[in-house]
Amino acid sequence: MPLDCDYSIRYPGNLTSSDECNLPCARNNTELCGGKNQILIYHDGAPGPSAAQTVGSWKYQGCYIDSTDSRTLLARIPLSGGTTIERCTQACKLNGYTFSGLEYSEECWCGSALSEGANKVSDDECSMACSGDVGQFCGAPGRLSVYIDEAEPPSPPSVNNNQTVCIDRDRKGFSLNAVYQNDSSTSPVPIKAITALAVPHIGYSILSGCASCFTSFPSYDLVDGALWLQSGNSILRATSYSLIEGESPSFISQQFLPPPYAGYCTTAYPSEASNKFVLAAKTRNDLWALCPNSTANGRMDVVWVPMENHPHYVKSACRAVWLVLN
Repeated sequence: MPLDCDYSIRYPGNLTSSDECNLPCARNNTELCGGKNQILIYHDGAPGPSAAQTVGSWKYQGCYIDSTDSRTLLARIPLSGGTTIERCTQACKLNGYTFSGLEYSEECWCGSALSEGANKVSDDECSMACSGDVGQFCGAPGRLSVYIDEAEPPSPPSVNNNQTVCIDRDRKGFSLNAVYQNDSSTSPVPIKAITALAVPHIGYSILSGCASCFTSFPSYDLVDGALWLQSGNSILRATSYSLIEGESPSFISQQFLPPPYAGYCTTAYPSEASNKFVLAAKTRNDLWALCPNSTANGRMDVVWVPMENHPHYVKSACRAVWLVLN
């Protein structure tokens, strides 16, 4: 018979009659080793894992159903060296998220809100020990241990004081061109939404100046501050779901869309002689850049506030642009 070990009894394990564990052990028939579809369990007395109720400013919210078809939290952050509640919540906080979730012992997920229709279940269903700390629970297959950051939100980052005045948070059917801020001799670069990651029933897109890349979304809509990608097909569309310093603006496409990130607006073009409009985020239109992605053959991707030591680009190679509406 196989030998099974674990740090806890997994859901939906149920206690049954000891009479059902009636099979003798293969190497000692004077002892019992479980039964048909039954397991005989021993405990060494050491305390098992637990779901930490608070971790710093983060508070436990419960165990939620999660699936590849309908993610409860949308951004997965890889953690090397073992996953713990502390490491996952810290990673989510550093990336600007207020929700953190742990799944299947080692997966760390983040988000700004739980997806619509997220289902809470018994805490017993989140019963896998964390890969980096066997004294903690980190979800289970298809189950997410969820935490929320209850700290006061930090003040907006002070890059400089060049805030711009939003003109409009609603505009339909436009395209985008990147115009270099300090080089009027270079032609504008058409910006398109390209696929960054696709899993069953979910697509993730970013903005890029890649001329040879395919896009399913030829135009954009701005609706109450949220940026929507339009395909011309009412079934296929995507919405903005995160904007993080140092990263490309992100979009998600799936059947049930989460609440969108809604910090975009249009602003006046810096040249007084122009009647064009520029896309702004967080009231800033001057923090966009095109950066050659070193992990994608130098593809020129749009980045919001380029940062040092990024794994996909070198900050000094980025060029500041305006994102001009057409």
